[in-house]
Amino acid sequence: MTGLAPGRCSDRCPPSPPCRAAGARHLPRRDSQGSHSVNRRGPSRIPPLGGCSETCHPCLSYLSFGGIPPNIFKVRLALLKMGMSHLTLSSFMRSVRGCDRELVSRAMRHPVGAVEYAFGRRNSFRLFVAWDYARKAVSAEGPRLPPSGDLASLASLKAFLATKSKRWPNWDPSGMHSVKGPLLYHVVRLLQPERVLETGVASGVSSLFVLKALSDNSKGSLTSIDLPNADPGARIPPGAESGWIVPESLRSRWDLRIGDARILLPEVLGQFGGIQIFMHDSRHTYDHMMWEFETAWPFIDMGGLLLSDDALSNDAFKTFCHRKRCRSYLVVGFGLAMKG
Repeated sequence: MTGLAPGRCSDRCPPSPPCRAAGARHLPRRDSQGSHSVNRRGPSRIPPLGGCSETCHPCLSYLSFGGIPPNIFKVRLALLKMGMSHLTLSSFMRSVRGCDRELVSRAMRHPVGAVEYAFGRRNSFRLFVAWDYARKAVSAEGPRLPPSGDLASLASLKAFLATKSKRWPNWDPSGMHSVKGPLLYHVVRLLQPERVLETGVASGVSSLFVLKALSDNSKGSLTSIDLPNADPGARIPPGAESGWIVPESLRSRWDLRIGDARILLPEVLGQFGGIQIFMHDSRHTYDHMMWEFETAWPFIDMGGLLLSDDALSNDAFKTFCHRKRCRSYLVVGFGLAMKG
């Protein structure tokens, strides 16, 4: 630090107008005297961003864009440490927003729901968003609102999950039940798939929504691959099995296979020959996500979907969709890409 101007954490973090260093922007902030402010509590011990040896106060000022406390980003960056070299600035900022730009158009289509969401009554707007994105992803025409039967099914799932959530506080670490679960449900209802394949189960919340949709379709099956407790953030209760949250009444269409996706995924795809939906929700590192995408893509039928939870944890989903030149969408960090 010796010899550096105030507010700088390294040679690569200039204290003047916004610049770019190793792909990151550093936005200086000035105090009332016009000089660059510094973090008086010392440098922040979070993973490097943009080539700086440590993240300085101006960097944290940039990360708190939109009034989001910097400590949230410390957690976020720590989780992304393994894949940071594959995370671009644009993807990082999209992870802050959580959705693509089309979310604004959804708010305009459902202004009452959007206002209710702003005042804390969020369920109706979440359902609108899930339904709109599902229709968009599968290029389906349909009414402005989901069918009443589907809304009744989602309401029953919500009530069911409320009874299960008391058993295990970490039953839904990715927030699948709020938007992504209904989105999955609508996608399966609209696409009417014969075969759905997913990697990563944990408690089984995503599997629950898919299986309920398959049951309402009266057709199709779900095959899931899981390595229990491989993800420290998605552990299952002691003594429980993967997918413990799925009731017996929905298990007739479910084939749960326990093991490493690196071994089981090629085997399952070889047995099927073709699938209509593939969903990644296992290890969220760049290399593993790209491997799963590349492995599953040739087996997805034309018009089928590749889905990815935590699609913004690194650039794998974005890079893959760019390479394949496929139409893709993002909603609350959940990626959808159509083949063909």
